[in-house]
Amino acid sequence: MTEDPDAFIQECIEKLESEEADVGILQQLVHLCLDNPANENGGAISPIDLPTSPSPFASNRSLNSLKSLHTDIWERNRNFDRLFGALQKYLVSERVSFGPSNLCEWR
Repeated sequence: MTEDPDAFIQECIEKLESEEADVGILQQLVHLCLDNPANENGGAISPIDLPTSPSPFASNRSLNSLKSLHTDIWERNRNFDRLFGALQKYLVSERVSFGPSNLCEWR
């Protein structure tokens, strides 16, 4: 994975759309997503409208930089929408290539 998460997301989208993604790319993508969770307050409606509790180990400065990082990664260029769409198409094509008889073995 490159040091620039945005560049890596673009690379993943290209590989998924061209069906050239492999297990290694998918594993790296999982790690990127785990390391950069989406901002849960970004427009999602919660049944309970309570403020989230910041980590006692994080300063206000680091929290602000994390919030801007998440916005940059997932919202810039509609990265999340494009990546999710490419991943869905890739997984559907992989499922079709396995066929219904091999699907149970694949899981």
